[in-house]
Amino acid sequence: MFGFNTFTAMRSADSFYTILLRLPEPALKGFMSWAVLDMAKQVGFPLVLDRSKLDHLPLCTYIKQLQKQFEAHVDTDSLSDGMALLVAAQLADSRSLPNAIALIDALLLYVQFSCIATIEDEDAAQKVAAEMIARQHATLEKIARIYS
Repeated sequence: MFGFNTFTAMRSADSFYTILLRLPEPALKGFMSWAVLDMAKQVGFPLVLDRSKLDHLPLCTYIKQLQKQFEAHVDTDSLSDGMALLVAAQLADSRSLPNAIALIDALLLYVQFSCIATIEDEDAAQKVAAEMIARQHATLEKIARIYS
């Protein structure tokens, strides 16, 4: 199975977090929804978000609800999913980010780890992880240009 630490360095770019810190709440919500759906789609998870449960929520509550909706589509009883959540939370906490950005980081890492854990071939998992991260950076930069 794919190791969680294999690609975490690829996602530690300061520019990623700098952009997140500058974006307004609606942009962060849009990015988060897109990122979770995009990662799920890349590994074939049949994720459909219920926007009625997300609209008009404060950012931190929005992130937690987004996580609940993702968890409804994955095997949250598996050991790998439990490890994914634990490692993601620890990594996000270790970066000393503000609360909302730390929650975003934790959710993105958790979804990435959960998705990657479904890929048995480590080379293929590394490739998918790199693609996920590159797509997130590119999309986040586009959003930043719109809001700057």
